[in-house]
Amino acid sequence: MPWSKLSLGTVVLAVAVHSLWGGNAVAIKLSLEAFPPMWTAFLRFSIAIVCVALWAGFRGIPMRPKRSEWWWLVLLGVFFSIQIGVMNIGFQHTSGSIGSILMATNPIFAALWAHLLVAGDRLTRQRIIGLFVAFLGAAVVILQSGPIDGATAVGVGSGLVFLSAAL
Repeated sequence: MPWSKLSLGTVVLAVAVHSLWGGNAVAIKLSLEAFPPMWTAFLRFSIAIVCVALWAGFRGIPMRPKRSEWWWLVLLGVFFSIQIGVMNIGFQHTSGSIGSILMATNPIFAALWAHLLVAGDRLTRQRIIGLFVAFLGAAVVILQSGPIDGATAVGVGSGLVFLSAAL
């Protein structure tokens, strides 16, 4: 779609979403100054569920899951709680900038998981080269960074954030 066809509302929404996404690492670091990692995860999910419920209510979308969906919802809830909890614990022990770069490796892992789990979504030679270059770029930035505010550039915190990106 050409830029000239985008409405002002679409552009404003895109800028708002990207601004919120870009501030994610800062918000995590700030929240960890006030709350432990798992409480931060709980608060994050609580705010999200209120926003989703309000949006669904406003749009008239029913939120009650079917009986057959409960098992999957519980499983996803546990999985996401672990992922966000591991990320928060990692952010406690690394800098926000390094954590943000590590979280940006998520598309690499999404491509790998899709190759394993999604029929027809295969890693071609070109995709493998692209993933390697992306991973190498993240590694170069991280390995060239020194300690920031007492946080080690590469260590347990960075490893946990990286693990979280892989989940």
